[in-house]
This record gives sequence, C-alpha cells and structure tokens, in this order.
Amino acid sequence: MNTNACVRYLTDGEKNRTRELWTEAFPEDSRQFLDYYYSEKMRDNRVLVKEEDGRIVSMLHRNPYRMAVGDREEDIDYIVAVATAADSRHRGHMRDLLGRMLRDMYAEQMPFTFLMPADEAIYRPFQFAFICDQESWEESEELSVCAADGKAGEAGRIREQAGTRTADSAGGVPQTGLSQMGDSQIVRVKVRGDNDVREAARYMNEWLRGRYQVYCLRDREYVERLVKELESENGFLEMLVETAAQTGSAHLAGLKAVWGLEKQEQRLLMTDESLSRRREPEKLKPSIMARIAYLPGFLAPVRLDPACGEAELQIYLKVEDPMIPENNGSFLWTVGADGSRLELLESEIGPGEGPEILAAADVSAGAARKRLSDRGVRLTDDSHGVLEISIQNLAQWIFGYGPAAAKYRAQFPQIRTWEGVFIDEVV
Repeated sequence: MNTNACVRYLTDGEKNRTRELWTEAFPEDSRQFLDYYYSEKMRDNRVLVKEEDGRIVSMLHRNPYRMAVGDREEDIDYIVAVATAADSRHRGHMRDLLGRMLRDMYAEQMPFTFLMPADEAIYRPFQFAFICDQESWEESEELSVCAADGKAGEAGRIREQAGTRTADSAGGVPQTGLSQMGDSQIVRVKVRGDNDVREAARYMNEWLRGRYQVYCLRDREYVERLVKELESENGFLEMLVETAAQTGSAHLAGLKAVWGLEKQEQRLLMTDESLSRRREPEKLKPSIMARIAYLPGFLAPVRLDPACGEAELQIYLKVEDPMIPENNGSFLWTVGADGSRLELLESEIGPGEGPEILAAADVSAGAARKRLSDRGVRLTDDSHGVLEISIQNLAQWIFGYGPAAAKYRAQFPQIRTWEGVFIDEVV
C-alpha cells in the first residue's frame, strides 16, 4: 500500500502531537513528568518526526545544551525520546530520522551529539559509541550518619557580604535537616529563590570544572528547570551549608537532589571532598553514547600535551563514516599547542597501501613517505604517520573512554585527549 511519507521538524504549535507516541513508547514516565517536559523542554528544543499520511510514526527530540568541551564551549544537542510506534517498527523509520539529523548537524557545524540509550544495539549501527560511565557519588559515612541522627535547625541563607560568606538566620529558608561534624555543622537548605538558584549554578560549575573536561554548563535557567524537573517527581534540590561553630561563618559545601514518586532516590550529589566519595569504578556502568557530527569542529579543540616538547604534529587521517559523506575520507590532521585543523586531501592511499601507524608499520618511514608523495600527498617533516580509524573509535579516543582510547593514546601520547566526561542529565 502506498503511503505519503515525510521527514520534517515540527513547528512549536505541533509539538504536543508527539505526546501520544511518548506515552506509548515510555509508559514508565509519569503524567507529572510529561507535564513538566512538555511545558519546559519543548519551549526551545527541536522535534524531528517521520509522518505517514499525516500520522507521526517515529520521532526524536533534539534538546539543546551549552557544554564545556576541553577549554571551549559548544552548543550540543542531547537526543531524547527516540521512539517508533509499535505497529510501525523495523521499517527503517529511525534510520531515516537519524540520517536526516546527522546531515543537519553537519550543516549546522555541531561537533557531536549524545544520548542515553535504552538499548545500545539500536545505536551502534549508526556509529554511536559509549564515552563515559554514569558517575555516582555517595555521602561520606560521617555526613550520612549525622544526617540520619540530625534534626531540623535554624534557617540560614548563604550570601556574599564584604567578601566573606555568612549565614543570615533571618533568611527564612526551608530546611530538611542539620548535621554536626566536628567543629562545624551542615544545614540542609532547599533551593528557593533567585539567589539560591544562582549560587547553586555557580557551585555546580566550579565543582565540575575541577573534575571533568566535558559537561553541561549550569546557569540560572538550567537550575530553575532542574528544580521543576525534580518537583515533577516529588523531589527537591538542597544546599549543604557548612557553618563554623565558633565564628558562625558559613559557606556552600555541596548540593544534593532526590526524587521519585514511589521511592525517593538520589539524583545528584556534588560536595566538597570531605562530604562525599566517588562510587567504586567496578560498580559503574556505561551510560552515555556520542556520535561525531561535524568532524572539523569536533577535532578543533584537540591539542598537543605541553610536556611532549613538540610544536606541531601531523597525521594522515583516513576516517570511515558511512552516515556523513563529508566526514568519510582522507585528511591531513595538524595538531598544535592551541588546537588542531583538518585539511581534506584529494589523493588517497588505496586499501593496504599504507601502514595504519607509521611508527608501528612493517614499512620504513621513508618508504611510507614516498608512497604518500607518489600519490600527491605532502607531509611535513613533523608528520608522525598514517591512521585509518572509524568515526566511533575516533570519538572514544578523543573522549578518553574504552579500549580505543587506550590503544590510540599509547600510539599518539603527544595528543592530549579529554580527561573526564560527566553527563547526568535525564532529558
């Protein structure tokens, strides 16, 4: 039967048409959470759908985030709500959507995109690869024991006063408890009001900056939305305010969030070192998959390790990308102290005609260089080799995750990859 099929982005006024498909595909999500999502996240995202005879049979949502990537900031889309109607699956609808999305992202010069897969097998054929585990932090034993035995205390608010953080007991901020730790006490204060929101955003960014190189940046709007998201599942965000017993001076020592309609669970914990500990690595699971979209932009922040002693490094890069033709080809990749650049090469090495890595090849450097020169490829004296790599392995290498990262780091120790990826956003 012939159908009238169309892949397109919905207008803002049409976005609510996807709620029926969301409810069918993700029945575990509560009505309250969907009310939050459709009133908040739909205001600035893009929804790509495939329609047949006017009916939405498949969708994905592009939710925008401003991210720290190395020493730069980038606008990156988080892909959520990837779904196909039950009676329309296994017909290539999602391939059509993902193909269109990746082509659009290349045209928009978006370096990469990411998602949290319900089933990684769905995304591997589209060259998505894991780039991080789901980081998990636990309250220190001292804090958790004190919190369990603590009781509500005097309200306090953190504010800047003559350069010193003080507790304003007249703040009237609702609290969830008080914990005694040595010569100080921890007051748990729910985030309420603009000052609290801005202070929470500041603390989150400082905490993340000290531990990771890739993460979503926090600002006032981010925290306000987070509070609404938590409240949709009977949760809240609280500040852990540490107050010195002798002087009464106070500072923000952490943030914690919990949520859950039936059972409350920790959603977020960011604290000073003494108040929490990272969950043991063997207990962590892969959580976020990423996909390179605009290759030149993805590699642009990559730079040399200052300790390597080299001013510039060049690699003849052959990238395999079956989804984005512009990424699929041969490039001269020049990596410097402040970043890197790609130059598309017209001449290519044929299959089997060049070593994967010059230094590790069973061919002398001179012979390999001559092969490149005979094909019109010019490499400087600083060139360090020929690398054939898939787009997904390239992503894992630069994000510093998995076997690919270990392999290519060992072969190219001069290149500084990103140390630490933290993505805990749900939508």
